Amino acid sequence: MDIQNEIEKIESSINIYRLNVAGKEAFEIVMRLAYFEYPQYKKLIVELNKLRKRCSTYDEKAAFVCMYQAIYHSAKKMYKKTLKSINLGKLEIKHHLRTLNDGSAQKAIEHFLNDAGDVDFDKSCLKIMTNGILKQLADIKDELYVLDNHPDDYINTFSTYIGPDSIMRYRNDRVYYKDVSIIPTDSHSYSVSYNEKTTTSTKNAILDIFAYLNGMPYLYFTDNPEFNRKICDLYEKFDLLDMVRLRKKNYFAALSDEPISLQLPILRSNNDRFLIEIPDSQHEKVFELYQASLKQFEPMPRCVFLYRVFEYGAKYHYQHIMHPANYDPKDAIEYYLSNIFTHKYAPLYYIVYGRVSIEGENSDTVKVLKKSTCVNYISRLKKEARSILLEWSKHNYLKNKRLGEIIYNTGRNASAHASGGHADARYDYGLNYQHINNVNIILELIARYIVEELNPDIVKLVESNHDKYIKQSFLGV
Repeated sequence: MDIQNEIEKIESSINIYRLNVAGKEAFEIVMRLAYFEYPQYKKLIVELNKLRKRCSTYDEKAAFVCMYQAIYHSAKKMYKKTLKSINLGKLEIKHHLRTLNDGSAQKAIEHFLNDAGDVDFDKSCLKIMTNGILKQLADIKDELYVLDNHPDDYINTFSTYIGPDSIMRYRNDRVYYKDVSIIPTDSHSYSVSYNEKTTTSTKNAILDIFAYLNGMPYLYFTDNPEFNRKICDLYEKFDLLDMVRLRKKNYFAALSDEPISLQLPILRSNNDRFLIEIPDSQHEKVFELYQASLKQFEPMPRCVFLYRVFEYGAKYHYQHIMHPANYDPKDAIEYYLSNIFTHKYAPLYYIVYGRVSIEGENSDTVKVLKKSTCVNYISRLKKEARSILLEWSKHNYLKNKRLGEIIYNTGRNASAHASGGHADARYDYGLNYQHINNVNIILELIARYIVEELNPDIVKLVESNHDKYIKQSFLGV
């Protein structure tokens, strides 16, 4: 395909001074102008897509990137020329509206212009068309940005589905990391799009990073649907909120759980147009270790992997900035303990659902007994961690131990390596089970602190405005 020749044909076919709009009803005419486009460009892109999909190698597909750029630059030029023609009063819209006096024209205008008022129909049509062109230019700007900064998006192909749940809060978000992207597929599912040059570590890293941001584990579905279902069920039944639940007194005697639900974070886009770019990480391994901790639904194995995050941080963070002559992990633990309460973490919110009663003779009245609230999970962990440290300071045995020693002995010795005695298999739900959970709460804060110190840009990616989470969680009750 001679793309330049095709573009020249399109440009010569466009009349920026006269536009014929089909339709005999006012609403139909206004609708066409509100969603105005030059369909020639879309048809050319569709034809180019067909040719690109016949290609099998990276280099063959890469050759199409400059063609797409040429099409979008041409479209941008012609839309801007049309806009200029409107602004100079040189564009004439031709239509075959039967009458302007039955009120339908005014209603059609008011549907697309909030401040329409009692104005001329043709002038209003030009305003509506202007808005349509501005929308086209914004979309073109996005595509050119992607072509310039993430050309692999036009080269990559669909992978397997991601499980177990929605990975992003908004389905129209477009996420990029190195040469891969996350795209919505059918239903509520998502897939990672990549090419033959994409490394396995990058494909895994994008899931590991989202596991950290969302506080829940993810996986690529296998070909075995029964296995996928089992894993997804497991991940959905156990979550980070279990650490908070286990802090409740008499938790194991409770007949039901508190109705709380972890929320997906609001991610900041680079231009308010749903394009989200995850900065390249030099420490993908720490995300991998953290996600491994999320996949452990009991405190003991979770403790093992949280401690591994600490060990990674001690090696690549603590020892690099402190340069200890004789490294002692207990010192490193206490160093992190001194920072976790003041560090400003990327937030992770959960909803505590309220209660209502249905009243009235016809059960048509809803009375709010308790309003739902939106709580920052990290703030809740800090609160619990302070309480835990206070409890340890009053404990008959633990009060005589260094904090670093308590966490080291639990995280490394008791959980990971045990001691070779009867305690190796001891897992009492009322005693050491909850003690390990207490250690996990502190290790969770340490782990997240390490992740964010090694990847400082990750914090900037998450919206921290509490009010936005309340507004977008529909907390009416």
